[in-house]
Amino acid sequence: MRRSRWEKRNTRGGFFLAHVALPLVAGAALYLLARPTSLVLFRWAEMAGFEASVARARDATHGLLPLLPGFVRLSLPNALWVYALSSLLSALWDHRATAASLPWLALGPALGAGFELGQAFGFVPGTFDPVDLALVLAASALALRVPFGRPTLASIRPTP
Repeated sequence: MRRSRWEKRNTRGGFFLAHVALPLVAGAALYLLARPTSLVLFRWAEMAGFEASVARARDATHGLLPLLPGFVRLSLPNALWVYALSSLLSALWDHRATAASLPWLALGPALGAGFELGQAFGFVPGTFDPVDLALVLAASALALRVPFGRPTLASIRPTP
């Protein structure tokens, strides 16, 4: 059954909201509420004029943060942005694994894992965490699997 143009557009919007926008917002919220204020995201919030709002939100949620597992506060935000990026790139390539799309589909996992491995070797500021690496790889695998429904490497075909 063919879908109308409106149904396709609505489905794309729903996909973008669920798999790109919400993970980015959730990851940013976790960073702003649960991480040290020395991170660059706090400077961006300050430049955008949200410094007071962020401070109020941090004060309001301060007592709840110890209830969150450490990996949620420390590792999940990174995994969420990799999930969002991988989902976006997958959507831009119409959720199809082709010879042309594969390098783009690999960009999310490569960046996420690359930053983490860069920390391990001292090329990127920060502290290497194997939990971060595992969550980044799992998030990108999930993002690329969700729209395809099955592993996609078997379906790679040359682009005409």
